[in-house]
Amino acid sequence: MSVARRDDDGFGLIEMVVAMSIMTLVGAVFTTAVIQIYRTTSVNESRSIAQAQVSQALLRLDREVRYAWYVGATDPSRPYVEYLLVDAGVSECVQLRVANGQLQRRTWTDDEAAPAPTTWLPIASQVTSAEPFIRLDANGALGHQQLTVDLTATDSGSSRHSNVTFTALNTDVDTAAGTDPCYNTSTRS
Repeated sequence: MSVARRDDDGFGLIEMVVAMSIMTLVGAVFTTAVIQIYRTTSVNESRSIAQAQVSQALLRLDREVRYAWYVGATDPSRPYVEYLLVDAGVSECVQLRVANGQLQRRTWTDDEAAPAPTTWLPIASQVTSAEPFIRLDANGALGHQQLTVDLTATDSGSSRHSNVTFTALNTDVDTAAGTDPCYNTSTRS
């Protein structure tokens, strides 16, 4: 004789414990996967932001250095360079440096007897370089001054290297022989 099962009998204790154990295991695996995806996304986003900052800074420098009237001498012992921009008859010196993990920029008007540079403004962060700026003088083969910018964007143990050479189209062979219009000991800090 078979006993008919009623619809409202429900589940036994053992069945509930087994079902809850399986659901706990599935939930733990799912939560671990979501956390790992979040961490990976966060690291990739941080790397992407660091490289994007360097790319934006290099695009800005491309616009500026291309139309520079003079690029100052570089020296491996000092992590900065100056260049001269002239716009509507106003001469402005721009100084770049790599300091405290940042590519920084400041300016001052060239016609001042005692230059008053602006404060350093970061244009890219999380960057390093052993020798960030190298000027190549114009010569017979190279008709314009060039500035090579060598930066490494670093974040979370990874790095991405950028080495870009800009040509100052408003310079020529005689430019480097002249006096550096942006040189002033008070701006060498």
